[in-house]
Amino acid sequence: MKETMPKKVLIRAFMASNSVAPARKDGDHDWVTFAECRMLFVNLRRYLQLFEVFDDIDACLGERDGRINMREFQHSVGMLQKKYGVPDHAIAAMTKSLQMKPMKTMACQAGTTPEGHMVLFQEFGTWGMKLDLNLIASDKFSQYDLHGKPRLTHGEY
Repeated sequence: MKETMPKKVLIRAFMASNSVAPARKDGDHDWVTFAECRMLFVNLRRYLQLFEVFDDIDACLGERDGRINMREFQHSVGMLQKKYGVPDHAIAAMTKSLQMKPMKTMACQAGTTPEGHMVLFQEFGTWGMKLDLNLIASDKFSQYDLHGKPRLTHGEY
């Protein structure tokens, strides 16, 4: 992975953070306000971790084209479940998304192939944020969720 932060990560983190606090005046959603600054850092960290996982999946078969296809995802299911604890229902949801038939419009052609749908980082990031994955088990902060509450282990659900 590059040493600089990918633009995709910055965009996703900004979009997730800039509407946390209500706008006090027109144009407040053009930048992150002081009240939204902490969430920007949290989201940068989480999206950067998700990008690293996305990049690992994308590179698993040597293609690294910025999109995940069904073969790459199926090849990485074991890693997602063992290393990151992704539940079966989340794997099934992503598999269903990858099995969608491609659409014929120009806007959808970037994320599809004749074989089926391909997942871009935007969709993968949304999927990963909904799961609230514990991406780095050795990280002392990953034992807490976004709200500072301790994460539940699988036996505590």
